Amino acid sequence: MDEVRPSSTERSVSATWQISLAGSQQGATIEGPQKQFFRPVATEGLCGASDLSAYSVALTPDRHVIPHYHEDDRIVVMRSGTAVTLLAAPNGTSWEVALVSGPGDMIFIPAFWRHQAVCMHDVDALEISGDARFNHSVVLAPEFERPDLEQELRDRYSAGRLARGAHQLTELARPRESLRR
Repeated sequence: MDEVRPSSTERSVSATWQISLAGSQQGATIEGPQKQFFRPVATEGLCGASDLSAYSVALTPDRHVIPHYHEDDRIVVMRSGTAVTLLAAPNGTSWEVALVSGPGDMIFIPAFWRHQAVCMHDVDALEISGDARFNHSVVLAPEFERPDLEQELRDRYSAGRLARGAHQLTELARPRESLRR
């Protein structure tokens, strides 16, 4: 007996329908506790997601994101714009890495890693979380605030001296000036 399977066209239509269905009930835009603007796309409340959530993130250079961490893993997919994500390990006491990302880049942020986005150009991203309750596990970490480092990153980016990719913070320090506290 022949096995009946959906054609590639049927699979494509089905996948498109499911994605559209999840995204058709997008939530209202809200300001998160870390000062980014979010619009829920797939959450427990919107579409019954049980193991993850997804939301659009909008960030402009004039917004100051507060350093924070989450109790679950995150994936951020950059759709447009440029940002520098500062990262520190769970037991770290200062920023360790600056990750410069742009359109098409994907950033994985493990649970409990401190992070902060420093926006260089208007950012539109999709953030996917291991928490079905929209942005539930955010914990602010203001002790990681470094306005001097943020300005240094902006200056280097504006001067064309900050390429995409990962940079150890010691590589970015101005002569005779450490970026670590």
